[in-house]
Amino acid sequence: MFKIKVLTANLLLLSLFLLTGCWDSKNITEMSIVVGEAIDQGDEAPKEDKLDEKGGGYRKQDLITITWQVVIPKIAASRNASGDLKPYKNHSLSGDMIHQFAREVSLESKPLFNQHQKMFVFGEKLVRSMDLQTLIDQHFRDNEVRESGLVLIARGLAKDTLESKSPEIPVDRLVRISKNQYRSTRILPSMTIQNVMEKIATHSSFLIQSVAASQGEVKFAGAAVFKQEENKLIGFLSEEELEGLTWLTLRMRAIIPLSSMSWNR
Repeated sequence: MFKIKVLTANLLLLSLFLLTGCWDSKNITEMSIVVGEAIDQGDEAPKEDKLDEKGGGYRKQDLITITWQVVIPKIAASRNASGDLKPYKNHSLSGDMIHQFAREVSLESKPLFNQHQKMFVFGEKLVRSMDLQTLIDQHFRDNEVRESGLVLIARGLAKDTLESKSPEIPVDRLVRISKNQYRSTRILPSMTIQNVMEKIATHSSFLIQSVAASQGEVKFAGAAVFKQEENKLIGFLSEEELEGLTWLTLRMRAIIPLSSMSWNR
């Protein structure tokens, strides 16, 4: 009996070496958890101007400005956020290429953690002048970014959609509105990064939900139209035009089987 007890005790001790736990875990307070980003035409922020004056810049043309929305876990978890104490912060940087930004932000703050990113909002001026594929490609290839991230086109500046008067996280608000599609014919089915890249790969013209923002308020406002081959914004559909198109396409689907439809939406 004594030998059995000793053997059991030894086996239990040996099993401890197999319980390594989460060897690659990271403390949530040591990460900048990105939930969304806004991509606009380049415009160097005042903070960057001051850093550049002190030798903190690098050679660039400032073609693109990205604004990341980062969650502050401590405040978000407390549910006691107020107008002065918000559960998020927005961080902006300017540069020329998407892949530059993650490296540049690492010089200023904690590295970005994008695995919980839900939303990408592109500014109107930027997607009128630059190929959407060029803007999305780096995110699509990045193994830290989810392909299920939703894509919206802002009427105006994309970064304005990441502001809110209320204590809620603006990206969560946009995601929630996108889920109202079953209740309104003025909301398009969600377009993810993967969906957009599939449209581009098949040389299709396509629509993406557009959003308007003003003084911390946002509203889904019609659709952005992208032309095949060019993959640039060529205009917008109003809410009424989008509603008419929704009714038309739903009726055509009821009459013509989807398998026989070859036209591009």
